[in-house]
Amino acid sequence: MNALRRLRFGLLALALGTIACGPSHPADGPAAGNGKLRVVADAVDPVPLLRPAAQIAAAAGAGTLRPIAAAVLGEGDQLGSFVQIPAGECMLALARAGRSVRDVDLIVYSDGGDRLAADEAPEPRAAVMICPPHPRRVYVAARLVTGPGMMALGVMPVPLAKAEAVARGLGVRGRPGEDTGKLSAWPGLEAKIRERRSAIGSRWEDVRRVALPLDPRAYTTLSVPLPAGRCLDVLVTPNSEIGGIDAIVLDEAGRVVARGKPPGRDRAFILCSAFEQTLTLLLRPRSSTGVVAVVIARSPLGAVDELNGRAWVDGASPVVPLAQALTRHQVRTKGLRMKPAKKLAATAVAVGAPKTLKVELQRGCSRIDLVGGTPLGHFTAALWSLDGRLLSRGQGGELATLFYCGAATAARLEVGASERGGPVAVEARLDAVPSQVLLDHPLAAARLLQRLEASAGPVDAQQAAAVKVVRLAAAARSSQVIEVPAGRCQQVVAAAVGSARGVQLRLVGKGGQETLHRGDQAVSEQLCAGDEKMSLRLELQVASGQADLLLLRRLLPR
Repeated sequence: MNALRRLRFGLLALALGTIACGPSHPADGPAAGNGKLRVVADAVDPVPLLRPAAQIAAAAGAGTLRPIAAAVLGEGDQLGSFVQIPAGECMLALARAGRSVRDVDLIVYSDGGDRLAADEAPEPRAAVMICPPHPRRVYVAARLVTGPGMMALGVMPVPLAKAEAVARGLGVRGRPGEDTGKLSAWPGLEAKIRERRSAIGSRWEDVRRVALPLDPRAYTTLSVPLPAGRCLDVLVTPNSEIGGIDAIVLDEAGRVVARGKPPGRDRAFILCSAFEQTLTLLLRPRSSTGVVAVVIARSPLGAVDELNGRAWVDGASPVVPLAQALTRHQVRTKGLRMKPAKKLAATAVAVGAPKTLKVELQRGCSRIDLVGGTPLGHFTAALWSLDGRLLSRGQGGELATLFYCGAATAARLEVGASERGGPVAVEARLDAVPSQVLLDHPLAAARLLQRLEASAGPVDAQQAAAVKVVRLAAAARSSQVIEVPAGRCQQVVAAAVGSARGVQLRLVGKGGQETLHRGDQAVSEQLCAGDEKMSLRLELQVASGQADLLLLRRLLPR
């Protein structure tokens, strides 16, 4: 009996050992090698995921696929690489994901961080295209948004002549003025954004698009970084469930810098700052719960002087005590090639009660700086001739700068506070021998110098010594070829001489690809060349009226 029991236990042990250890020979043939478990260090191959899209692009005329990378990623992870693009070619970027991934985004940036194109549709595939004029080098980034899994990224060269066919074949998104697909569930939102930005002027790049749930019992907050010298366009659009919405913007000290106002259900802000800071957007529906789309875009440097004169701009510049603000201003302006500053006035401004100062202006180009201190908030300044002609206009938080070029004259300086009153100091500097063109066109000179100041300040009239007059007929374009040497940048600034509005600066590259930059009465663009010389056609036009333009082109280091 004991022998039988021992036999049974022996057979059971043998069976369990067989189950635990598995077969003693490889089940999959040669792939298992010598039958030992091995870790294979090969990288994930991006080609299998990219191949179907690359074949469609190649059939439409694109070149050879250049894989960048592939990996198994979690939500929020990304792949990316710098890519050099030949001056006369387009670049197609592709992101494709495995079956477990539900959403990927694909974005192309310039070396300076500006967003050039994006596909943010809620899909597991994305494609964007960059065509001339474009930077020599760009950064291509793909981000996995929803559903962890495998994702691949690659690029393909595309001849200019085949760009449209390739774009149609792959459903390319996000080129300038086109739908990025980010909020495709919001019908008509993209058209609303394009219409708004066309109306307010300048050039805008999206920095954030988000859908937020709102509840009337508490504010929903969103932090918004605002870089120095730039503006933010913030558009808040509620869905059909929300009838009315309260929207407030606070600065870092908790002060209210802007409030959303009717009419309409949307709330929109243009926020500009001379200094870098972080703003907070507070949103709350007045009754029912619902969802809002928040679209935030960033302007180029100095865009406040390009915006439509009818657009309401909220200044978000922080302020310090007047003595500290004056010290900082002296440090900023010590490099100016102008006579020492002359103090014109020191006064206090109250909300609703503009202060008027009489000033004597000498022949030449005068730079008039208004420096504000706590508790003064956003303020406006305007320089008027005694017979009621506008000579210059500006706005600021800690600093506003006006320019006047022309004959000696007496003028009125009007200063008004928007949110809080406080002290203001006024000082002036003179350049007695500026360009004759600036003296002949005082209002246009002020616009041009203020646009320069906003993007590259502080500036003096000597930095506009190469200014020229461009004659424009009604509804006609002025065209000229500009060349930027390798490794250099060229800044182009145009300002209207007359009362026309809607200055348009268009850059056309080889193959007819173009970019358009709008300003109310002044516009600026900066072009940087890579390792090769850049050649473009510059076209200038005004949207309404007949006016000449002052045009300044100056080379800058990269």
